[in-house]
Amino acid sequence: MTLQQLEAALTDGTATPTDPLGTHPGPPLPHFGHGEPADTALTRLATQGRQIAVVLRDGHAMSLVQPADLRAVLPSAPHPDQD
Repeated sequence: MTLQQLEAALTDGTATPTDPLGTHPGPPLPHFGHGEPADTALTRLATQGRQIAVVLRDGHAMSLVQPADLRAVLPSAPHPDQD
């Protein structure tokens, strides 16, 4: 469940502020190994239509990444006006 979906559920009464979060789960977040190439992870996120993923190391969550984080570590494509 996204934050927007949770806010909508609170607004329309299908959820209350006292509900346990576990009663409103969404699908699991995608995950990537810490050594996986950023371009591969970015492609998988785009294919899945997701905006956040968990980075794992030795099976343990290390951090969350967004597509912008992954793009930031990719080499920049040369600008057409540059030699």
